Amino acid sequence: MRRLSTTALTAAVLALATPATAHTDLVSTTPASGAVITAPTPIELVFSEPPIADGAAIAVEDAEGAVHIAQVSGVEGAAVRAEWPGDVASGMAMINWRVTADDGHV
Repeated sequence: MRRLSTTALTAAVLALATPATAHTDLVSTTPASGAVITAPTPIELVFSEPPIADGAAIAVEDAEGAVHIAQVSGVEGAAVRAEWPGDVASGMAMINWRVTADDGHV
């Protein structure tokens, strides 16, 4: 009887458990992935929920692997904005970012 009670209690706890909420997702970017730009353009990253402005960071890695820090100009709603670093060499570039969501997840 005790085993049945433990099994029933475990089943009840599992039935009441809810899945953890997802982390903040990147929804859109400007420039868009795969875009060809001919001049420095502002960077905008839009997330599924508003990030915290403190600690938001954006960097651009050029084709040679050099990393250039983009100056974050603001966080408004779910968008983080930065200016394109002026010293990025021509060619393929990758935008790297780090933000913290309002729930504390990075």
